Amino acid sequence: MQDVEHDSNHPVFFDTTREDDMETLALGWFWQLQRNLMITGEVSYTDNGSNIELYDYSRLKYQAGFRYQF
Repeated sequence: MQDVEHDSNHPVFFDTTREDDMETLALGWFWQLQRNLMITGEVSYTDNGSNIELYDYSRLKYQAGFRYQF
């Protein structure tokens, strides 16, 4: 969780100081196939609420990968 308050007014939305509230939840998974080879996976959800509607968003991200160490 993160609460952000900017110091100065937004250059486009005059007389408005941007304030955001962000929440993120992430889950990750690692599977060791061999001593030097790993499969990774992660899913995360982010919800950002802002007093300027342009900066309101929610994001769901999936990611998978391989890691080889030598």
